[in-house]
Amino acid sequence: MKGTALFSTDRQDVIVLEDIDRKTFDDMKDNGGFTRTTKCERVGQTTERVWPVSFFEADIDWTYGY
Repeated sequence: MKGTALFSTDRQDVIVLEDIDRKTFDDMKDNGGFTRTTKCERVGQTTERVWPVSFFEADIDWTYGY
């Protein structure tokens, strides 16, 4: 089953991934999240921890807000 997953980062950013498998989300949650590495021209390479927060099976009404 596919749905929308919410993740939180070290910097308290929120990441939304749509059309993700529930099993993939559950595996990430069981493993305690994952580490994400990004590159920035000003700062260089940054690494942050990402934690799974919630999974929604139904479509999210973005015009309503959730």
